[in-house]
Amino acid sequence: LEMARLLDLDAETLHLRRSARTAQLKDETVTLASVGVSHGSSLFVGEGAPRGEGQVLFKVFLREEGGGVKSLVQVTVDDKDTVAGLKQLLATRLSKMKTPPQGWGGNASLIRVRDKKGMEVGKVLCDDMPLKKALPRLTDGKEIVVQMLSKPETVSPSSILVQVRVWDAETNIVEAPKELMISKTASCGQLRQQILGAMPRVCCDAKDALGQGGTVEDATSQSLTSLELGLAKASAFGPPLDAAGAARLKWNDEVAETKALCEAPWSLRDGSILVVRDERKFASRPSPSVESGKVGQGKLKKRQGVAAQVLGGGVRERGITISVW
Repeated sequence: LEMARLLDLDAETLHLRRSARTAQLKDETVTLASVGVSHGSSLFVGEGAPRGEGQVLFKVFLREEGGGVKSLVQVTVDDKDTVAGLKQLLATRLSKMKTPPQGWGGNASLIRVRDKKGMEVGKVLCDDMPLKKALPRLTDGKEIVVQMLSKPETVSPSSILVQVRVWDAETNIVEAPKELMISKTASCGQLRQQILGAMPRVCCDAKDALGQGGTVEDATSQSLTSLELGLAKASAFGPPLDAAGAARLKWNDEVAETKALCEAPWSLRDGSILVVRDERKFASRPSPSVESGKVGQGKLKKRQGVAAQVLGGGVRERGITISVW
Protein backbone atom coordinates (compact mmCIF):
# COMPACT_ATOMS: atom_id res chain seq x y z
CA LEU A 1 0.00 0.00 0.00
CA GLU A 2 2.82 2.41 0.88
CA MET A 3 4.54 1.71 -2.45
CA ALA A 4 1.28 2.31 -4.33
CA ARG A 5 0.79 5.61 -2.49
CA LEU A 6 4.31 6.77 -3.31
CA LEU A 7 3.86 5.91 -6.99
CA ASP A 8 0.28 7.18 -7.10
CA LEU A 9 -0.98 3.82 -8.36
CA ASP A 10 -3.74 1.41 -7.39
CA ALA A 11 -2.33 -1.28 -5.09
CA GLU A 12 -4.39 -3.92 -6.92
CA THR A 13 -2.59 -3.22 -10.19
CA LEU A 14 1.01 -3.84 -9.12
CA HIS A 15 3.20 -6.46 -7.48
CA LEU A 16 6.64 -6.55 -5.88
CA ARG A 17 9.76 -8.59 -6.61
CA ARG A 18 13.31 -8.55 -5.30
CA SER A 19 14.42 -8.13 -8.95
CA ALA A 20 12.89 -8.29 -12.42
CA ARG A 21 13.76 -12.01 -12.78
CA THR A 22 12.83 -13.30 -9.33
CA ALA A 23 9.48 -14.61 -8.12
CA GLN A 24 6.75 -12.28 -6.91
CA LEU A 25 6.48 -11.49 -3.20
CA LYS A 26 3.03 -13.07 -2.80
CA ASP A 27 2.58 -13.49 0.94
CA GLU A 28 1.52 -10.06 2.16
CA THR A 29 1.43 -11.18 5.79
CA VAL A 30 5.22 -11.47 6.16
CA THR A 31 7.57 -8.60 6.93
CA LEU A 32 10.06 -7.17 4.45
CA ALA A 33 12.93 -8.17 6.72
CA SER A 34 11.84 -11.82 6.59
CA VAL A 35 12.25 -11.84 2.80
CA GLY A 36 15.68 -10.21 2.93
CA VAL A 37 14.80 -6.54 2.39
CA SER A 38 16.90 -4.16 4.47
CA HIS A 39 18.18 -0.58 4.38
CA GLY A 40 19.40 0.23 0.84
CA SER A 41 17.78 -2.80 -0.78
CA SER A 42 16.10 -2.51 -4.18
CA LEU A 43 12.59 -3.59 -5.00
CA PHE A 44 11.12 -4.20 -8.44
CA VAL A 45 7.58 -2.94 -9.00
CA GLY A 46 5.80 -4.93 -11.69
CA GLU A 47 2.61 -4.19 -13.57
CA GLY A 48 -0.34 -6.45 -12.84
CA ALA A 49 -2.05 -7.74 -9.73
CA PRO A 50 -0.02 -10.10 -7.55
CA ARG A 51 -0.65 -13.80 -8.06
CA GLY A 52 -2.11 -15.76 -5.19
CA GLU A 53 -0.13 -18.02 -2.92
CA GLY A 54 0.65 -21.26 -4.81
CA GLN A 55 0.15 -19.74 -8.26
CA VAL A 56 3.05 -19.73 -10.71
CA LEU A 57 3.64 -18.16 -14.10
CA PHE A 58 4.79 -20.41 -16.95
CA LYS A 59 6.56 -19.03 -20.00
CA VAL A 60 5.51 -21.39 -22.76
CA PHE A 61 7.62 -21.98 -25.86
CA LEU A 62 6.64 -23.82 -29.02
CA ARG A 63 8.94 -26.45 -30.48
CA GLU A 64 9.04 -26.08 -34.24
CA GLU A 65 9.50 -28.84 -36.80
CA GLY A 66 13.10 -27.87 -37.40
CA GLY A 67 13.93 -28.40 -33.72
CA GLY A 68 14.06 -24.73 -32.69
CA VAL A 69 11.79 -23.08 -30.13
CA LYS A 70 9.96 -19.75 -30.07
CA SER A 71 7.93 -17.91 -27.45
CA LEU A 72 4.22 -18.79 -27.52
CA VAL A 73 2.16 -17.68 -24.48
CA GLN A 74 2.31 -17.13 -20.72
CA VAL A 75 -0.11 -18.89 -18.38
CA THR A 76 -0.70 -18.80 -14.62
CA VAL A 77 -1.54 -22.11 -12.93
CA ASP A 78 -1.79 -23.53 -9.43
CA ASP A 79 1.34 -25.43 -8.45
CA LYS A 80 -0.86 -28.20 -7.02
CA ASP A 81 -2.40 -28.85 -10.44
CA THR A 82 -1.27 -31.77 -12.62
CA VAL A 83 0.41 -31.75 -16.01
CA ALA A 84 -2.88 -32.91 -17.52
CA GLY A 85 -4.58 -29.83 -16.03
CA LEU A 86 -1.86 -27.65 -17.51
CA LYS A 87 -2.53 -29.24 -20.92
CA GLN A 88 -6.24 -28.43 -20.62
CA LEU A 89 -5.44 -24.81 -19.77
CA LEU A 90 -3.02 -24.58 -22.70
CA ALA A 91 -5.61 -26.10 -25.04
CA THR A 92 -8.13 -23.45 -24.00
CA ARG A 93 -5.62 -20.65 -24.55
CA LEU A 94 -4.49 -21.99 -27.93
CA SER A 95 -8.08 -22.39 -29.14
CA LYS A 96 -8.77 -18.73 -28.35
CA MET A 97 -5.72 -17.46 -30.20
CA LYS A 98 -6.40 -15.51 -33.38
CA THR A 99 -3.65 -17.45 -35.14
CA PRO A 100 -3.05 -20.81 -33.41
CA PRO A 101 0.34 -22.44 -33.91
CA GLN A 102 0.83 -24.60 -36.98
CA GLY A 103 -0.28 -28.18 -36.38
CA TRP A 104 -2.68 -27.35 -33.53
CA GLY A 105 -5.37 -30.06 -33.47
CA GLY A 106 -7.75 -28.48 -30.94
CA ASN A 107 -7.42 -31.14 -28.21
CA ALA A 108 -5.35 -31.31 -25.02
CA SER A 109 -4.27 -34.87 -25.87
CA LEU A 110 -2.49 -33.47 -28.92
CA ILE A 111 -0.08 -31.46 -26.74
CA ARG A 112 3.23 -32.76 -25.42
CA VAL A 113 4.69 -30.76 -22.52
CA ARG A 114 8.45 -30.79 -21.90
CA ASP A 115 10.85 -29.11 -19.52
CA LYS A 116 13.17 -26.42 -20.89
CA LYS A 117 16.73 -26.00 -19.68
CA GLY A 118 18.42 -23.02 -21.23
CA MET A 119 18.35 -23.53 -25.00
CA GLU A 120 17.78 -27.29 -24.71
CA VAL A 121 14.47 -29.15 -24.66
CA GLY A 122 14.27 -31.46 -21.66
CA LYS A 123 12.24 -34.41 -20.44
CA VAL A 124 8.58 -35.06 -21.23
CA LEU A 125 6.25 -34.45 -18.27
CA CYS A 126 3.86 -37.23 -17.13
CA ASP A 127 0.17 -36.39 -17.37
CA ASP A 128 -0.92 -37.44 -13.87
CA MET A 129 2.07 -35.96 -12.06
CA PRO A 130 1.62 -32.78 -9.93
CA LEU A 131 3.52 -29.82 -11.32
CA LYS A 132 5.55 -29.40 -8.13
CA LYS A 133 6.77 -32.99 -8.45
CA ALA A 134 7.29 -32.90 -12.21
CA LEU A 135 9.28 -29.67 -11.91
CA PRO A 136 10.93 -29.67 -8.45
CA ARG A 137 12.36 -26.14 -8.72
CA LEU A 138 9.09 -24.53 -9.72
CA THR A 139 9.11 -20.74 -9.53
CA ASP A 140 7.57 -17.81 -11.38
CA GLY A 141 8.84 -17.52 -14.92
CA LYS A 142 9.54 -21.26 -15.31
CA GLU A 143 10.06 -22.04 -18.99
CA ILE A 144 8.44 -25.07 -20.61
CA VAL A 145 8.12 -26.31 -24.19
CA VAL A 146 5.05 -27.67 -25.96
CA GLN A 147 4.90 -29.80 -29.11
CA MET A 148 1.93 -30.15 -31.42
CA LEU A 149 1.07 -33.80 -32.12
CA SER A 150 -0.85 -35.42 -34.98
CA LYS A 151 -2.15 -38.31 -32.81
CA PRO A 152 -3.44 -38.33 -29.20
CA GLU A 153 -0.83 -39.19 -26.61
CA THR A 154 -0.96 -40.18 -22.95
CA VAL A 155 2.26 -39.95 -20.97
CA SER A 156 2.56 -42.27 -17.96
CA PRO A 157 5.49 -42.94 -15.59
CA SER A 158 6.43 -45.93 -17.79
CA SER A 159 6.57 -43.83 -20.97
CA ILE A 160 9.88 -43.00 -22.64
CA LEU A 161 10.58 -40.92 -25.72
CA VAL A 162 12.95 -42.62 -28.17
CA GLN A 163 14.31 -41.65 -31.58
CA VAL A 164 13.58 -44.01 -34.46
CA ARG A 165 15.76 -43.96 -37.59
CA VAL A 166 14.94 -45.89 -40.74
CA TRP A 167 17.72 -47.56 -42.70
CA ASP A 168 16.42 -47.87 -46.26
CA ALA A 169 18.15 -50.92 -47.76
CA GLU A 170 17.29 -49.85 -51.32
CA THR A 171 18.82 -46.38 -51.18
CA ASN A 172 21.31 -47.32 -48.41
CA ILE A 173 20.38 -44.12 -46.55
CA VAL A 174 19.76 -43.74 -42.82
CA GLU A 175 16.90 -41.28 -42.49
CA ALA A 176 16.64 -38.49 -39.94
CA PRO A 177 15.30 -39.51 -36.50
CA LYS A 178 11.61 -39.35 -35.61
CA GLU A 179 10.42 -39.18 -32.01
CA LEU A 180 8.17 -41.97 -30.74
CA MET A 181 6.59 -42.32 -27.30
CA ILE A 182 6.69 -45.95 -26.16
CA SER A 183 6.27 -47.95 -22.96
CA LYS A 184 9.54 -49.09 -21.45
CA THR A 185 7.84 -52.30 -20.28
CA ALA A 186 6.78 -53.28 -23.82
CA SER A 187 8.31 -56.17 -25.75
CA CYS A 188 10.10 -56.01 -29.09
CA GLY A 189 7.01 -57.40 -30.79
CA GLN A 190 4.81 -54.66 -29.32
CA LEU A 191 7.43 -52.10 -30.31
CA ARG A 192 7.33 -53.34 -33.93
CA GLN A 193 3.55 -52.97 -34.01
CA GLN A 194 3.77 -49.43 -32.64
CA ILE A 195 6.48 -48.40 -35.11
CA LEU A 196 4.42 -49.74 -38.03
CA GLY A 197 1.37 -47.90 -36.70
CA ALA A 198 3.32 -44.63 -36.61
CA MET A 199 5.44 -45.23 -39.73
CA PRO A 200 3.66 -47.91 -41.79
CA ARG A 201 5.75 -47.36 -44.91
CA VAL A 202 8.84 -48.78 -43.24
CA CYS A 203 7.89 -52.34 -44.17
CA CYS A 204 6.88 -53.79 -47.55
CA ASP A 205 3.80 -55.62 -46.20
CA ALA A 206 2.52 -52.51 -44.44
CA LYS A 207 3.15 -50.43 -47.58
CA ASP A 208 1.24 -52.96 -49.71
CA ALA A 209 -1.71 -52.93 -47.32
CA LEU A 210 -1.92 -49.15 -47.51
CA GLY A 211 -1.39 -49.12 -51.26
CA GLN A 212 -4.40 -51.38 -51.79
CA GLY A 213 -6.69 -49.07 -49.89
CA GLY A 214 -6.08 -50.60 -46.49
CA THR A 215 -5.75 -48.74 -43.21
CA VAL A 216 -2.96 -48.53 -40.72
CA GLU A 217 -4.81 -51.13 -38.61
CA ASP A 218 -4.82 -53.50 -41.60
CA ALA A 219 -1.11 -52.98 -42.04
CA THR A 220 -0.20 -53.67 -38.44
CA SER A 221 -2.58 -56.63 -38.05
CA GLN A 222 -0.62 -58.71 -40.52
CA SER A 223 1.96 -61.20 -39.26
CA LEU A 224 4.60 -58.53 -38.80
CA THR A 225 5.63 -59.46 -35.27
CA SER A 226 8.24 -61.71 -36.84
CA LEU A 227 11.62 -60.38 -37.90
CA GLU A 228 10.30 -58.76 -41.11
CA LEU A 229 10.91 -55.44 -39.35
CA GLY A 230 14.50 -55.49 -38.11
CA LEU A 231 15.43 -53.70 -34.90
CA ALA A 232 18.76 -52.53 -33.53
CA LYS A 233 19.90 -50.09 -30.87
CA ALA A 234 22.41 -47.41 -31.82
CA SER A 235 24.65 -45.34 -29.60
CA ALA A 236 24.07 -41.64 -29.05
CA PHE A 237 27.84 -41.13 -28.97
CA GLY A 238 30.50 -41.36 -31.65
CA PRO A 239 30.37 -40.31 -35.30
CA PRO A 240 27.07 -39.63 -37.10
CA LEU A 241 25.23 -42.83 -38.01
CA ASP A 242 25.45 -43.78 -41.69
CA ALA A 243 24.69 -46.95 -43.66
CA ALA A 244 28.08 -48.48 -42.85
CA GLY A 245 27.53 -47.85 -39.14
CA ALA A 246 23.99 -49.25 -39.31
CA ALA A 247 25.31 -52.42 -40.93
CA ARG A 248 27.66 -52.98 -37.97
CA LEU A 249 24.86 -52.82 -35.36
CA LYS A 250 23.62 -55.97 -33.63
CA TRP A 251 20.34 -56.65 -35.39
CA ASN A 252 17.40 -58.58 -33.91
CA ASP A 253 19.25 -59.47 -30.70
CA GLU A 254 17.85 -62.82 -29.54
CA VAL A 255 18.28 -61.88 -25.87
CA ALA A 256 16.52 -58.53 -26.33
CA GLU A 257 13.60 -60.29 -28.06
CA THR A 258 12.75 -62.03 -24.76
CA LYS A 259 13.13 -58.98 -22.51
CA ALA A 260 11.27 -55.77 -21.80
CA LEU A 261 12.69 -52.73 -23.57
CA CYS A 262 13.96 -51.24 -20.30
CA GLU A 263 15.92 -54.38 -19.46
CA ALA A 264 19.38 -55.40 -20.61
CA PRO A 265 20.77 -55.71 -23.20
CA TRP A 266 18.93 -52.69 -24.64
CA SER A 267 18.02 -50.81 -21.44
CA LEU A 268 16.09 -48.15 -23.36
CA ARG A 269 15.47 -44.76 -21.76
CA ASP A 270 14.58 -41.23 -22.87
CA GLY A 271 16.65 -40.26 -25.88
CA SER A 272 17.69 -43.79 -26.87
CA ILE A 273 18.15 -44.35 -30.61
CA LEU A 274 16.52 -47.27 -32.43
CA VAL A 275 17.28 -48.17 -36.04
CA VAL A 276 14.75 -50.15 -38.10
CA ARG A 277 14.91 -51.77 -41.52
CA ASP A 278 12.73 -53.86 -43.80
CA GLU A 279 14.31 -57.31 -43.61
CA ARG A 280 12.88 -58.34 -46.99
CA LYS A 281 14.52 -55.39 -48.71
CA PHE A 282 17.75 -56.08 -46.86
CA ALA A 283 17.75 -59.76 -47.83
CA SER A 284 17.20 -58.91 -51.52
CA ARG A 285 20.22 -56.59 -51.69
CA PRO A 286 23.21 -57.72 -53.79
CA SER A 287 25.81 -59.53 -51.70
CA PRO A 288 28.92 -57.55 -50.73
CA SER A 289 31.08 -59.80 -52.94
CA VAL A 290 29.01 -58.93 -56.03
CA GLU A 291 29.13 -55.21 -55.23
CA SER A 292 32.88 -55.32 -54.56
CA GLY A 293 33.36 -57.28 -57.78
CA LYS A 294 31.59 -54.57 -59.75
CA VAL A 295 33.71 -51.92 -58.10
CA GLY A 296 36.87 -53.93 -58.80
CA GLN A 297 35.97 -54.37 -62.47
CA GLY A 298 35.31 -50.67 -62.77
CA LYS A 299 38.69 -49.80 -61.28
CA LEU A 300 40.43 -52.35 -63.57
CA LYS A 301 38.79 -50.88 -66.68
CA LYS A 302 39.78 -47.41 -65.57
CA ARG A 303 43.42 -48.48 -65.10
CA GLN A 304 43.42 -50.23 -68.49
CA GLY A 305 42.07 -47.09 -70.15
CA VAL A 306 44.80 -44.96 -68.58
CA ALA A 307 47.47 -47.46 -69.70
CA ALA A 308 46.13 -47.40 -73.25
CA GLN A 309 46.30 -43.63 -73.29
CA VAL A 310 49.92 -43.68 -72.11
CA LEU A 311 50.98 -46.32 -74.66
CA GLY A 312 49.06 -44.59 -77.44
CA GLY A 313 51.07 -41.43 -76.87
CA GLY A 314 54.27 -43.21 -77.86
CA VAL A 315 56.14 -41.81 -74.85
CA ARG A 316 57.12 -43.80 -71.79
CA GLU A 317 56.45 -41.81 -68.61
CA ARG A 318 58.78 -41.85 -65.66
CA GLY A 319 58.11 -40.78 -62.10
CA ILE A 320 60.48 -38.63 -60.08
CA THR A 321 60.62 -37.69 -56.42
CA ILE A 322 61.44 -34.13 -55.34
CA SER A 323 62.68 -33.60 -51.80
CA VAL A 324 63.03 -30.18 -50.17
CA TRP A 325 65.48 -29.48 -47.35
